[in-house]
Parts: sequence; structure tokens; C-alpha cells
Amino acid sequence: PNPGALCLNSSNTFEVTLSARDQRTGNTGGGLAIPQNDLFGYFSIPALTSNAANPEVFVKVIDGRPINGRYWVFYGGLTDLEYTITVRESATRRARSYSKAAGSACGGFDTEAF
Repeated sequence: PNPGALCLNSSNTFEVTLSARDQRTGNTGGGLAIPQNDLFGYFSIPALTSNAANPEVFVKVIDGRPINGRYWVFYGGLTDLEYTITVRESATRRARSYSKAAGSACGGFDTEAF
């Protein structure tokens, strides 16, 4: 297992990674994956925060196929850092990326992801 990747949704596995940048210093760092269950987990960013236990960004992948035939991606940040989440479908290697600008708040969702 890759400590920088969440593996979500065991019925159709998705690998989720995170990269971040501190707009104040210009330093960058990868996310440390902290899985919670089959559907969601979060990332800390110890290279930037010096705290591996501090949750910074949450991600979940939901099977929305009964509704629209797609998998859905939801994410939210508890940080003002700039970050990019990359979600890769393991079977097809298709990927989507979602970015949050430095200094902004909240997160987003994609109900047409895969």
C-alpha cells in the first residue's frame, strides 16, 4: 500500500492522492492518506503542517450508478492551503483532478466523475 493514496470503493477501486502548496512559503508536500472505511478517508499534509494526525482534506467516492450510471466524488478541505486531488479509477487508469485555490474555502463534488 502507498501511504500517500486512499483506495476507496472496493467494488471498483479508486486511488486518490493529494498534493498541496503553502502559498505563504511556496513549500509543497504530498498528502498522507488516513483511510476511514471503504467509501471515505482524509489526508493530512505533514510536510507542510508538521502534524501527521491533523486532518486537512476529506474525500469520498460513492457508487451513484443506480441514479445516473456514474461514480461520484466529493471532497472538502479544512485548510487554506492550495491543493489538488487526483482520483484514478484502478481498472481503466482514467483520472480526474480537482483543485482548490490558495486562501479559498470549502470543497466540491463531481456526480459525473467515472
